[in-house]
Amino acid sequence: MRRGVTSFWCILAATASGLGGCAHYTAQPVDVGAFMTPSPQATAAFTDAPSFDALFDRAVRRHPSVRAAQQAYLAAQFDARLASQYPNVGLSLMAEYSKQADAAKSWLLGGALDLPIDTGGRKAGRLTDATLSTRVARYDLADAIFTVRTNLATSLATLQATDRLRGLCARNVDLKTQALDQATARVQHGEDDASILTVARLDVTNAQNACRDIEVRNATARADLAALLGLPVSELAGLRLPDYNPNLSVLPSETVSMRHERALYARADILKAIADYDRSENAVRVEVAKQYPEVRVAPGYTWERGVSKYPFNLSLVLPPADLNRAGIKAAEARRAAAGATLEAVVATQYAAEQKALSAYSQGLALAQQISVHDLPLAAAQSRRAENLTRLGEGALSDVLTAQIAHSDAQIRGEEAELATTLAHIQLEDAWRQPVSDTEAQTLSSLIKSMEISQ
Repeated sequence: MRRGVTSFWCILAATASGLGGCAHYTAQPVDVGAFMTPSPQATAAFTDAPSFDALFDRAVRRHPSVRAAQQAYLAAQFDARLASQYPNVGLSLMAEYSKQADAAKSWLLGGALDLPIDTGGRKAGRLTDATLSTRVARYDLADAIFTVRTNLATSLATLQATDRLRGLCARNVDLKTQALDQATARVQHGEDDASILTVARLDVTNAQNACRDIEVRNATARADLAALLGLPVSELAGLRLPDYNPNLSVLPSETVSMRHERALYARADILKAIADYDRSENAVRVEVAKQYPEVRVAPGYTWERGVSKYPFNLSLVLPPADLNRAGIKAAEARRAAAGATLEAVVATQYAAEQKALSAYSQGLALAQQISVHDLPLAAAQSRRAENLTRLGEGALSDVLTAQIAHSDAQIRGEEAELATTLAHIQLEDAWRQPVSDTEAQTLSSLIKSMEISQ
């Protein structure tokens, strides 16, 4: 009797000891209001960034979306480690009291473990799914980092271009206002028909509207940049921001081909679609494994009124009556759907790449046309009109007309260069990698440095 009771109490003591080693819950409340307040060190972190890459490095390490992706990647690693753990073990305890069988030995005490046999397709499927989840979380981190780069380049390029356009546009409005004043004077003196005033007024109105549009774009870019850096808009005025000047040139066909091939393994949406297909493939393997019984063993110990017994039970969880054929067909259908989704994602990426390539090539051609032909021609005509006026052979209205044409060409050139720059950014976004090999290596190193591990 004493031996059986001792064994029983040993089992209880071991169970209690295991419960005593459990972790305790600790609440971690958050203050949502604190998230909206930039820290005092935020502005200092972006002061005097020597280059765009330096500004990007500082911005990406502080951006909330990147930090969220980092924590998700870390959580996925812990989930993967959890998936490798042995499944939960069952423990059953039994006690029975009866004096009818033997008054001197009235107790029956026992315990048994329930051990799943963790092997085969089920275990492989669980581990594979955890590995794929970790991989997807890493893709999300890389995608978050590149998204910050794209948005930073877009807002910085737009802000700097619209800053230049503001001065050009103000000059343009001033020149067209002078032209309107001259036209008004000529009409008043009977030198021209009053209809020319309508054209002159429309020119001034259109120029003023263009200036308002530039102001809106400038304010939007400034707000976007401040949001990316986590600063109030007012703080940007005190920062000396680096220029964003990508190499706008014709891309060699070898570079385009290489970037296209690498994009298949650089874009997070494609990689996630591949991972989803791998998951569906893994699900088929798991469903095939479910055709076979799930085996569990239950070794135990029983002290039955003075007699020690060591029972050993083997239990089988049988497959469905159809040997899981329905589950296999459903998994195969999901695999086919995942394959079709992958094909659609690749097609979408290709369409985005072709659209960006077309926009970049057309924008580059227009910018070069304005820079090489239109601007020099307008500048030459403006100088010629001024020279003729100084010689007494030209009218002031001719000088003003030439100056307006030159001003219009300058604005068109600046707009064309901005459009080409934005198309270049969108092309890199479609490829999810910089055009420059040096920048691509720098970005790769940055992504690796941002991958936190458990």
